[in-house]
Amino acid sequence: MPLTGAGRKRKGARRELQLIKYLEGEGYACCHAGSSLGMWDIVAIPYSLEPRIQEKRFTLLIQLKSNRPPD
Repeated sequence: MPLTGAGRKRKGARRELQLIKYLEGEGYACCHAGSSLGMWDIVAIPYSLEPRIQEKRFTLLIQLKSNRPPD
């Protein structure tokens, strides 16, 4: 049975929160755009609680799609 509009939004929000939890575990601070009206759904910025650790990591700007397979 296909998802309704509200079901798709819940599915997308659930996927976004799963990704945020994963990224936070990998050492990123994440900001989530709740309405997804902007260019990105998630902004993830690397951080370290240990100032001596200098890893080469990048800020991630993520547009997440969960209703279709990747291109």
